[in-house]
Amino acid sequence: MRYIAACLAGLVLLVQPVCAAAESFSARALSLALAETIQKQAPKKIAFLAGGSCDGNKDNFTNEFIAWNRFLLQKDWLVFSFISADKQPYLKEEFGNMKPFKWDVFLQDLASAPLKRGDQLFITFISHGERENGIHGICDDSQKYNDVSALKNILAEFAQKGVKIGIFDQSCYGGSSVQQLDSHVYCVASSSQYNQTGSGAITGKLAERLPLYGKRNISLEDIWVMTLAASLKNLRQIPAISGLGSRNAKLLLSDVTTANGGIISLPSPSILVPSNRATRNPYIFSGQEQQESLAFIHDNQKLLQKFFPEEAIADAEEFFHQNKFFKVSDEAAVAVNYWLDNPDPSKRICAGFVF
Repeated sequence: MRYIAACLAGLVLLVQPVCAAAESFSARALSLALAETIQKQAPKKIAFLAGGSCDGNKDNFTNEFIAWNRFLLQKDWLVFSFISADKQPYLKEEFGNMKPFKWDVFLQDLASAPLKRGDQLFITFISHGERENGIHGICDDSQKYNDVSALKNILAEFAQKGVKIGIFDQSCYGGSSVQQLDSHVYCVASSSQYNQTGSGAITGKLAERLPLYGKRNISLEDIWVMTLAASLKNLRQIPAISGLGSRNAKLLLSDVTTANGGIISLPSPSILVPSNRATRNPYIFSGQEQQESLAFIHDNQKLLQKFFPEEAIADAEEFFHQNKFFKVSDEAAVAVNYWLDNPDPSKRICAGFVF
């Protein structure tokens, strides 16, 4: 009996490693199967919120981060946040999982996002930006400005897979992202032009309105329109968007020269920039500019009403009869020309990027 027991014990000893190996193999197989399942069932909408750096003020950008996070979560997006380390203590209750905004880590995580054909990728920068020597930089926690064009190869790979991509740059000089990243395949929009600083008043107004759209269909084009509306009512700011078209190239921020040669920022909101005919101050326009502006207003009355509050649509004919020179403001021309250049919504990339 002892011999049998010993033999049985030996058999157990022999079997144990085999069982352990089998269990280990089974665990690995299960892990691989689970990973494959997760990959197949990966969230179809992944968002990257990044920014907050190069700014010691705890209040700057925090409301925007909170508003965008809540808006995206309402829309069932999986949100990855890369937020300046000095802002994180004020946002920890809102964001369960934040990483410091380190550019290399951000790019690494972005490139490894488990996205496939038909999935959506949204990126927004809520940070300080700069433009130097034609390069648009986004500030991260290193206090350096990183070239936004570093995203191009990553985005190209996702686009090739059939991923729908939307980018909204809310930094200063954000229109540069539209210039540098726009591939006519995915949507890029901004809250300011390539040669304009941004405005907290505008991004803040947008953040206030986002909660209203949590349960409604809204596209990135709609976001651009909301930003444009906030701009027209607050500051002279011209948000950029994919598909603005060549007609706007000559209009965007064309400075107006005064009689003594100085440059003046145009008032807003208005579809007109007036000039007194007698003194030709403060702005100088030709009679041809005035006639072209008058025709533009007559031809595009409905579109102007789409963007401008009633009080901003001055009576151009009355200006003409009062012998005052005027021209259509850049904001009005850009807004109208976008729709004139892109009348078919199915061909407007940003109209097709729905949150």
